[in-house]
Amino acid sequence: MFSLRPKIPDSANSEGIAPPKGLRLSRSPHPYHRRASPGRHHGQIGSSQNPSDLKTSQRTQHLTASPLQETVYKGENYGDTDSRARRKSSTSVSDSATEADDESGGVLRRLPAPPLKLRKGIKDYRGSGIWSPLLTPTYLDENEQKFSTGRRHDTLQSSPVADEERSRIQVKFNRRRRAEFLRRISETILLGSVGIIACGRQFELLYRTWWKELLAHGLVLFGTYFLYPLRIICGKSGEDSQGRRFRWRLKIPAAFDPAPLLYPTLIPVFVALSLAAVNPKLLLPNLILSIASIPRQVIPFYGSFFGSGLVQWFLSTIPVAVFDRGTSMLPKHSPTLDLLALDPLSSENLTMLYPLHQALLPSLGYLTTTSLLPAELQLLSVSMINILFLSTSPQALILKALLWIGGLSIFVLCGTVLRSGVALARAIAVKWSYALYVYAAVLFIIAVPIRLFVSHRALQNYEPIGWALGYLLGELPYFTRAVTLLKIGHWIPTPSALAKQQNWDRSIWAEKLHNLGAANVRLLICLYCIGILVIGLRLVFRLTAFVEVDTRRKVFHGMMVVMFLPSILIDPPFAALALILVLAIFLLLDLFRASQLPPLSRPLTHFLAPYVDGRDHRGPVIVSHIFLLIGCAIPLWLSLAAVSRSGAGSWEGWEVPTRDIGMISGVVCVGMGDAAASLIGRRFGRRRWCWSGGKSLEGSLAFAVAVVLGLSAAKLSLQATGWVGEGADHWGATLAKAAIAATGASLTEAVLTGGNDNVIVPVILWLLVRGLEI
Repeated sequence: MFSLRPKIPDSANSEGIAPPKGLRLSRSPHPYHRRASPGRHHGQIGSSQNPSDLKTSQRTQHLTASPLQETVYKGENYGDTDSRARRKSSTSVSDSATEADDESGGVLRRLPAPPLKLRKGIKDYRGSGIWSPLLTPTYLDENEQKFSTGRRHDTLQSSPVADEERSRIQVKFNRRRRAEFLRRISETILLGSVGIIACGRQFELLYRTWWKELLAHGLVLFGTYFLYPLRIICGKSGEDSQGRRFRWRLKIPAAFDPAPLLYPTLIPVFVALSLAAVNPKLLLPNLILSIASIPRQVIPFYGSFFGSGLVQWFLSTIPVAVFDRGTSMLPKHSPTLDLLALDPLSSENLTMLYPLHQALLPSLGYLTTTSLLPAELQLLSVSMINILFLSTSPQALILKALLWIGGLSIFVLCGTVLRSGVALARAIAVKWSYALYVYAAVLFIIAVPIRLFVSHRALQNYEPIGWALGYLLGELPYFTRAVTLLKIGHWIPTPSALAKQQNWDRSIWAEKLHNLGAANVRLLICLYCIGILVIGLRLVFRLTAFVEVDTRRKVFHGMMVVMFLPSILIDPPFAALALILVLAIFLLLDLFRASQLPPLSRPLTHFLAPYVDGRDHRGPVIVSHIFLLIGCAIPLWLSLAAVSRSGAGSWEGWEVPTRDIGMISGVVCVGMGDAAASLIGRRFGRRRWCWSGGKSLEGSLAFAVAVVLGLSAAKLSLQATGWVGEGADHWGATLAKAAIAATGASLTEAVLTGGNDNVIVPVILWLLVRGLEI
């Protein structure tokens, strides 16, 4: 059995940057690790070094100077390594993750890529097949290869004891293989069921207006998946190297992971279908991006002289072509016609979505290096493109400004400086000068391009700082009196006069908040969240000495629940804005930490080090707290895209007349479900799922129970405050629907391997909550 290894170019540095003499480029996830001096790792030939030391030196040199370092994120090889074995090749001689200087004589390296670990696609019976970037846990296939090798080696020297031991190992391996196969099948069936539930209530509308586009998308997607194994059979059938004929049959590796085939191609489409009734312009771009997210190795003509890019680009334009020919067949009363006529995404722009997606993938892969799995990288690219083209609300426009304008500006102005700064850990003066330049550039980006875009597009040409002061303090008597006396009302708008213009029906509880003052309520929410943060951090610091890391991490989950559950129900747009700003701050601080910019990098590393887990060790980006925040925010952002807006003047789009449970489904999933699964599963879990991963049935049950309780409590709060009318379901139906949604989310969390559960599972729960109309 053999596999095809991708070609590695001989280029020493693909970025065209010559490292200083004595420095080696690296991408270590722990930039403060101490490393031995180059003299000890690379002894001179002919010196007094003994053969064993020379062999060790050669092996260390092979591990630390892999040529994959320069090619892993260029072109289509952005995900060519297996993140599950990255920590095994570390040559660090210290476990410290905070020391910036190497007292043993070495110098700090830049962040190196992990060693090459091929991922496995579908194979023919001889073990060869088209190499693909599908991330897979490889231990089962490695064990199978070792077992086969040992069986061939021991054919002539077998004994009854060895045969019995080998038979026992084979039985165990077959059992684990069947369990993993069941896991993959369950994951596929579960995601399909989620899609059916999410789109079920809108089937008639989708059938009347989008059946051609959906049919074209389905034929392209499943047609390529069906042809992929057939192409392997046809390409590898015939005679082997010894002239022997072999049969046409396939072998699916036990560790084959369907995540890159499922989540990037289906989840964006399910979300767009769920929102199609209120925002139909989301569907067509996501159908195109779904086809663009198919792994290139699955596309026909992969590896040919003209590559698979042109073929995939052509396939991605099929929904656009079908829509152009079938527009006149849509019903005249369909709202889709009017919305699409005003859609800024013309046919030309839709056609260019595939090249944009393929250009964005290597850039995001370079920025995040090995911190994201392939499926997560594809989903990130699709989300960024949706934010770029489909943002209409003020909150979405602010998110667009921070991610696109801020991200691109930092990448252009500071990219070279950040890369050089990592390689100059000992040059303190130069490193401080680089840090001052980066801080000045970030302030300039915030003060000029981001501020101007937000003012013009999201705040009706009001100054962002003045608008924020009025948004929080506009109903304090002393503040409004000072604004009037200083005659700066054009710079600081006050909401008191505009609030009376609202004409939507308020609930009883909302009317009480209105009498208190919307700005005063927001100010109270800020003070409340600050108090929760102070209490939570003090609790975490007290528990550090005698409580395990996982329990301390779940304190942050509890803080998210306590802070955001009431905040979202009281003022969803304000909570969405707060999550956007905190996400931008998290990303910026982690950029400073990973780039080792003084004076922030070392304190941030010391603070985050006690709370990291294995997912944070995949690359230089610590993703746990970022994914935790995104998991809470995505359902809220998606729910706000489905509700009408109100407000006037500078507050246009900052009021919503309704509330729904989908807004808080992310907080319930991450803050309650995930925390309960971890705490209960680790302490009381006795029955494990049949597949690997360590998940227990007790933990999954605790996840489902916690989610049911959270959704029921949210429904009760909405009913008590008057946001849910008389036509709502009775409590029996509500509990049954909540149980179905919680079970689906819990099973997804149990079978998921190719993505982060703090991001994917909240989206799954939001789809189920919205599809079941809880």
